[in-house]
Amino acid sequence: MAMRPAGTSRDSLVSAFWSPSLNPGFQSLTFPVGYGLLITQEEVACEYLKRKRESIRWEDVNRIWYVTTSAGPWLPDEWLVFEGETGGCSFPTEATGMDGLWDELKQRFAGFDYKPLIYGGTDDAKHLCWERRLTSHGT
Repeated sequence: MAMRPAGTSRDSLVSAFWSPSLNPGFQSLTFPVGYGLLITQEEVACEYLKRKRESIRWEDVNRIWYVTTSAGPWLPDEWLVFEGETGGCSFPTEATGMDGLWDELKQRFAGFDYKPLIYGGTDDAKHLCWERRLTSHGT
């Protein structure tokens, strides 16, 4: 049976290990984001250090997905995917410029479902947050 010093618990030892101030090596476990989000009146663009730039015009967005992967914490594991008929744009929720997206979602995509983002996840999953409703004219 392992003995712990008086006044310590397993939870406090785990917290100390993951605390960057108490374990500077923890900082090296996190990944560099390397993803940037550019928001304009016409489009949202995703710029990457190691991938080709992606963009989609706001009016071309048909669906918005929240995708989680089991790749974290070493790789981005929470993504938003803007899907259109002929392309799209994907970026991790940690991307630089993400803070500017929340107002756009509220303004441009009525009925956007934030619940999947609030609940998060660490498994491989894909959640539909918004879908364009087609009218009788197909638009």
